Order: sequence, then C-alpha cells, then structure tokens
Amino acid sequence: MATPMKSGTRSSEKSAAPSAKTKKKKEEEERKKREEEDARIKAETADKERAENEKRIAQEKTSLAKEINELRRRELTEFYEFIKPRRQEAHEIKIKQREAFKWKRVLQCDGTPDPTVLPEINTYMSLWRDEQKNTAIENTMDQTNLVLSISKAFDVSQS
Repeated sequence: MATPMKSGTRSSEKSAAPSAKTKKKKEEEERKKREEEDARIKAETADKERAENEKRIAQEKTSLAKEINELRRRELTEFYEFIKPRRQEAHEIKIKQREAFKWKRVLQCDGTPDPTVLPEINTYMSLWRDEQKNTAIENTMDQTNLVLSISKAFDVSQS
C-alpha cells in the first residue's frame, strides 16, 4: 500500500506540475499583454501630446507672423508719413536748383548752348563742324575748352 501512495503522489505531482506550468505561461502571457497594452497607451498618449505640441507651435507661428506683418504695415505707414513732406521738399529744392542753373546760364550771355537742351547742343556742334577756321590750333584749343566747359555744366545740371 505504501507503493500505491507513492505512485498516486507522483501522478498528482505530474498533473499538478503541468497545471503550474500552464498557469505560469498564462500569467506570463497576461503580463506581456498588459505590458503591450501599456506601451500602446503610452505611445498613443505620446502621439497625442506631440500632435498637440505641433498644433500649438503652428498656432504660435501663425500668430507671430500676423503680429510681424501688422508691425511692418504700421512701420511702413509711419515711414511714408515721415518721408512724404521731405520728398516734397527735395522735389522743390531740385526745381529751384534747375531754375537757378538756367538763370545763371541766361546771365552768362556767352553764346554757348544750354547743356540741358539737346537741340541747342546739336545746333552748336553742327555750326562748330561747319566753321572754316577750325584749322588754327589755338582756335581748336579754345573750342575744345568751350566744349569741356559745356560738358561740365551738363554734369552739374544732371546732379
């Protein structure tokens, strides 16, 4: 009788052993499933946070761009308001300078053409070319100096 007990104990040990292994496998599978579920939830949470951060950053960039554009518009308006009277003053000064230059040319009465009037320059150049006294070197030098002075006067009138 002692022997059957031993074998009965062994059979119960054998049947208990597989159920313990099965139980451990099930526990291990459940633990893995929980870990996977936790990892999935963490990943979803991280994705949501990342998406929210990206959305917030995009909104901040848009807001900043709007503020910058508004600032630029205001500065440009202020600049135009600042420059408008000065631009008018500069235009008036330029007109006065031209009038003064023309008056100075009238007072010279030297017969030279106005360097700002192209037909006068063309006429003067044609007459100069047609003159027969261009052969004398002194006369040529005088005429060259006169042309240089007209050229300088033209440069002054253009500035």
